[in-house]
Amino acid sequence: MSKIKILSEHLANQIAAGEVIERPASVVKEFIENSLDAGAGRIAVQVAGGGSRLIRVVDDGCGMDEDDVLLCLERHATSKLGSADDGLVLAAIRTLGFRGEAIPSIGSVSQLSISSRTEGAELGTRAEVRYGKLVKVHESGCARGTVMEMRDLFGNLPARRKFLKSARTELFHIEEVLRNAALAHPETAFALEVDGRTVFDLPPGDDAETRLRRLYNWMRGEVLRIAGDDETNGIGLRGFLLPPDEAHGASTRLRLFVNNRPVKDRMLTRAVHDGLSGFLMKGRAASGVLFVTLAPERVDVNVHPTKQEIRFQQPERIHRRVLEAVTTAVQQYQEGEKFALFGAPRPAPAQKAEPRQPPAPSIPPPRLPVRPTPAAPSTQVVAAEADSPLSAVHQTSCHTKVPKPADSTSHRPSVQTPPRPELQSRPPASVDLTQTGPAAKEKETAPAQLARRPPPSPVAAPPTKTTMAEPPAAFAAATELKPETSRREDEEAPFSLRAIGQVCDLYILCERQDEEGRGLVVIDQHAAHERILFEKLKEQYKTRRLIRQSLLFPAVLELAPAESRLLARHKAQVAELGFEIEEFGGESFVVKAVPALLGHLPPAGLVEELFAQLRLVAEGCTEASHEPRLEAIFASMACKAAVKAGRRLAPEEIDTLLQQMRESRAFTHCPHGRPVVKSFSEADIKKWFFRN
Repeated sequence: MSKIKILSEHLANQIAAGEVIERPASVVKEFIENSLDAGAGRIAVQVAGGGSRLIRVVDDGCGMDEDDVLLCLERHATSKLGSADDGLVLAAIRTLGFRGEAIPSIGSVSQLSISSRTEGAELGTRAEVRYGKLVKVHESGCARGTVMEMRDLFGNLPARRKFLKSARTELFHIEEVLRNAALAHPETAFALEVDGRTVFDLPPGDDAETRLRRLYNWMRGEVLRIAGDDETNGIGLRGFLLPPDEAHGASTRLRLFVNNRPVKDRMLTRAVHDGLSGFLMKGRAASGVLFVTLAPERVDVNVHPTKQEIRFQQPERIHRRVLEAVTTAVQQYQEGEKFALFGAPRPAPAQKAEPRQPPAPSIPPPRLPVRPTPAAPSTQVVAAEADSPLSAVHQTSCHTKVPKPADSTSHRPSVQTPPRPELQSRPPASVDLTQTGPAAKEKETAPAQLARRPPPSPVAAPPTKTTMAEPPAAFAAATELKPETSRREDEEAPFSLRAIGQVCDLYILCERQDEEGRGLVVIDQHAAHERILFEKLKEQYKTRRLIRQSLLFPAVLELAPAESRLLARHKAQVAELGFEIEEFGGESFVVKAVPALLGHLPPAGLVEELFAQLRLVAEGCTEASHEPRLEAIFASMACKAAVKAGRRLAPEEIDTLLQQMRESRAFTHCPHGRPVVKSFSEADIKKWFFRN
């Protein structure tokens, strides 16, 4: 006697329900998908008892006649696929549902009733199913559309029912299904009622952004707008992401839709995350919504029982396109933040035919205290001085004596200059600016440190010959700042950003003036400089112009066999990163050159950290992980070379840093995702002190 038996239809439906109907939210999802496929303009959902006692979905779609109501209760009966003879029907699915097994599966584990009427029919049809058995079919008066009502879910399967979560948890999942459907179809009205209480009632005709803001309170502020169509590959993209500062730790706040179908896809999530790389802090995830549109034949949705997972025909192209779109959105966000902070870039002044008048004399630059010159270093810069990443401002203000300007007050004609407001508001000087060392710091109070800072002078300091007395540690300027040009432009600009002090030897305080009024801007000097150097390193690497500094006394290191093999494998890449490491016999290697930005750091520590990053590259060893690992190396190099916390900057250095921020491609976050700038409006400051 044969041991294999054909299962009864009722038992087969219950098994299918175990795959399709996981919880009450699964029932809501199947009902809503049928309503959307029927062309509904409004969908209302009523839930009671966490969804296990009652789920009612009412729509105004095309409806069904009596024959269709009875056929929809049969397994594998559907109106959403073409002829069965066409072998391509599953290769280009355009509807949300297509299998024809959800309704009979739901009817086998609950008490299901269906009421539906088509356009033009005088009466509708009502069918009632009790745990898989059709008990009643009759005519009924009802509105055009369909009413799906389910009661007592898993009433005949107590073992399944006891695995349901609390009513609150099940309601959360039901709301998620409604929110996803409402996001994918903003032209459709959605309403949700839970135990007689209206949760939301969304009107029809919204655009995607308006619908998103109606559904989520955390999307109230500014967003990154993603838009881009790749006509060559037939890929359309649109979406909205929260700025990096407002990103959350939960990855569930990123909603993905492919052809208006909510999906979970690691490749798309990774592409969005890679696009935000260098702006998100560790442990934070992108938040927002992304819509991907492509030809139905290029995506397979028939790979998961609940249709939440899909397969792309060419995933690498889609990953690249999403990455480019998110990167573009981030760059546009950077430009917007730059405009908000510094104002619009000003065009170059037009050449005039008449002879130019000589500029009026202005206040000379302040005399900076002279620091003692340490012993000479053991390094020399090989790159040309014009390409040196070390700014002249830093060298002159930190490690060398500043010579007296050529146009000093002794040779300047007597000119009456109106006093500046910031100079008038300064209290009488009680600190000897020529005194240096600990004694001067003890005499100088905190208010005096902020008040004594004079405004940057429009007179450029003359070039000085530096002896590299101490390896410089900061300010690798992409271009040398000319104070007279930048200051004159700032005075003409409708936006102004004026440095007013420094707090904790880390945060730069600036006063901002724009069209909306005044405000306070706080800048993290280390994070700002780190981002500037990071962008410069990336640009130099792309153009193969990463500046290298030879060591006057090369460092000899002992490498383990694994590190030696790692170096041999990545020798070309190590050279491109600015390192020159050669064999010295046995397990010894000699470091002859390092990146110029890191010339002041111990070579052994640099090489050790370089090997740590190269190990990660070797472990991943994929094309997708190559660029992120390079960025991690650049981020580490920039962090070590940037100006450190606890260092007081001269006014010229602060101005140089602000100018570099304005010229940098990105500046809002350091490469590790920490914010660089925080702004407070005048209204915010008044709230602190309870002023109207």
